[in-house]
Amino acid sequence: TLGMWIDYLLATLVGCLGIWGLLQWATDIIALNTMAHEFTLAGWIIEDVSALLNLTSIRTHSLSDLCVPLPAAIRDTHCPLLSDWLAALPDSRIDLVASDSLRLQWRDHTGELTVIETQWATP
Repeated sequence: TLGMWIDYLLATLVGCLGIWGLLQWATDIIALNTMAHEFTLAGWIIEDVSALLNLTSIRTHSLSDLCVPLPAAIRDTHCPLLSDWLAALPDSRIDLVASDSLRLQWRDHTGELTVIETQWATP
């Protein structure tokens, strides 16, 4: 019967290790999904802000200042959406760092500061 108890113990250990491995795998998938979502939002934000900067001659560091001179149809469609996207990225901030460069930064799901700086084409 001692052999039977050892078999049960080994089977239990193998089962627990398998469940632990599945938990690790699921955690990695969730982290990858969160990271993909954050970078997708970041891309959309940069593209929309770049397009809005091309529509106006204002070079500002504030999204609200950028939205004021836009036609109402564009402002009412894009500016609330951009605000929602920025709010979805923790501690996010977008800055115009040069006449043709945007910097978007936020805290990712691990708490690290993520920074994307890109040039945008002027028409």
